[in-house]
Amino acid sequence: MIAVVGASSSGLYLAWRLAREGRDVHLFENGEGPSIRRRLIVTPSLLRLLDIPPSMVLSKVKAYEFIFPKGKGVVPLKQPDLVIERQDLLRMLLKRAEHSGVKIHWEVPFVGFSDGEPLFLSSRGEESFEVSWIVAADGARSAVGRALGLQLEVVHLLQARVILPPSCPEGLSKIWFRPDLTPYFLWLFPDSPTSGVLGAIAEGKRAVHRAVEELLSSEGLEAQGYEAGVVTLYQPTFRPERGKILFVGDAAGHVKVTTVGGTVTGLRGARACARAILRGGGYLRELLPLRRELLLHRWIRRILNRMGPRHYEGLIRTIGRGAFLGSFSRDELSSNLPLLPLKAPRATLKGLCLILRVLLDPHR
Repeated sequence: MIAVVGASSSGLYLAWRLAREGRDVHLFENGEGPSIRRRLIVTPSLLRLLDIPPSMVLSKVKAYEFIFPKGKGVVPLKQPDLVIERQDLLRMLLKRAEHSGVKIHWEVPFVGFSDGEPLFLSSRGEESFEVSWIVAADGARSAVGRALGLQLEVVHLLQARVILPPSCPEGLSKIWFRPDLTPYFLWLFPDSPTSGVLGAIAEGKRAVHRAVEELLSSEGLEAQGYEAGVVTLYQPTFRPERGKILFVGDAAGHVKVTTVGGTVTGLRGARACARAILRGGGYLRELLPLRRELLLHRWIRRILNRMGPRHYEGLIRTIGRGAFLGSFSRDELSSNLPLLPLKAPRATLKGLCLILRVLLDPHR
């Protein structure tokens, strides 16, 4: 028996992949079903992991406008990003998991370990199960992680649903770099021809609320409702394999720290976990491509965190020459970056010079 803890997208995806190969999979979820709604913007890399019906795509982003304190630049996308509803994704994965034979246990929380086996609280009281593998897919505040004394760094996400102004170009998403509000960024993307989602990532609840409210005010928009969440950050020192206990998704920190996006990377981690279980072990080996990707994003994030106003001006000029950026998926940077010198030598040189200025700046 394989116990998957958490009906997250990575947990359901993993359970489905294992069950369709004939494994006895039980998924335990603290809640009573996919109930939390949140708009997601994902790259086309999702489609290489999971086929989704066209009806699930609410909108497509064809270009990004990056807005800095002293300028802006636009990057058109070769393949549009997709806007989907997280709840729809979970329901689709749940249906596939159940159809493949996964046994779903709703409202049965994980409460700890008993003699090395997982312990759950059901209507009959505490129950322990003898399992071959335990997979923690229970999100940023993983109960499995807490039971082992493990805790990953988290950031807070807040999105406001808004009515788009008539002047907003179709298929355009805006990204604001506002280091006075957050070391990350703020965004506005469409989820229909007339509506969109304005949001931010910040290091605390108060900071993320302040960032969203200030952007709403400056853009003259009014919130029609809010969506909140907590996301982990990738930490290279975190070991996602501890004996027969494996971690995936947010519980493992499988999140790009540049964009703090974890939908595609979470599914990639779940795929690696499924392969390791089906092949009898070697989870860390299966994770190597994803770990390279996440380490690259962590390196880029460290550069971004050191940037000041003068550096942003250089970044604007680089983006102005960087239409090539739109041909790369941000979920596959590690395989695409080596091609940059061939595809855009001048922009690559400018980017390297900018990085050197940031790293060598004595005022940072």
